[in-house]
Amino acid sequence: MNNLKRVLCLAVSFLLIFAVCACGDDDTAQNNKKDAAVSTNSEKDNTDTNDTGNKDGEEINSNLEIEPRPVIVDEALNYEKDVIATSESIEIGWDPTGFKHKIRLPKITADTENAKKFNKKIYDTFKDVYEVLQNNLEENNIYFYDYIYKIYDGFIGIIVNSSAGVQCGGISPGYTVFYYDIDNDKELTYEEYLTALDLSKEKLHIKISNTKAYQNSDTVIGEIYFSIIDTESTVIICEAPETMDGWLEVTTEPIV
Repeated sequence: MNNLKRVLCLAVSFLLIFAVCACGDDDTAQNNKKDAAVSTNSEKDNTDTNDTGNKDGEEINSNLEIEPRPVIVDEALNYEKDVIATSESIEIGWDPTGFKHKIRLPKITADTENAKKFNKKIYDTFKDVYEVLQNNLEENNIYFYDYIYKIYDGFIGIIVNSSAGVQCGGISPGYTVFYYDIDNDKELTYEEYLTALDLSKEKLHIKISNTKAYQNSDTVIGEIYFSIIDTESTVIICEAPETMDGWLEVTTEPIV
């Protein structure tokens, strides 16, 4: 009888221990599930935060304004070659040493359709001379084409000096001008260029007449045909009756 009681007590004890262990495992499993859920949510929150940060960064970067490069005048072409004396020049003893053909042409660096058309217009004006020199078709002619330019208050003025002559003879200058409005992205006439600078031909002549370069000139300066202007100097192409060519390039102190 006593042995039976002991067996029953042991059985009950085993059942109680098993039940307690089972409950403990269930609690541990539940806690593990909760920890996993918290961890997953935390990772999700971190991911969302990172995503938001990246998107904000992308938006900030996309909203940053890139400063455009300033529009300047640069070389479109620079070509030189030696002058070779013709047989006729050699017969009379003409020496070509030191003489060179040259053609240097400008372009503006703006990347708009109007700017490209403007650059093409300049190039096309003088491309025949370039082709003559490239193909050795100059014969007894001498070509010297170069340019100067000025930029003031958003307006570009370019003068291309297209001097040409013959071997054993003189070289006569020619001048071609081009004007461009940077801000409004368009070519200007000379009159529009002056108006944009609050000038007219009459106002310009008065201002030029008051410069030392004009007053100290040994040459009579008549009508001003063209000009380019900045704060360093003014260059004018003007009538000069006393010269062989009848016109002259003069540089004066600034008038603006």
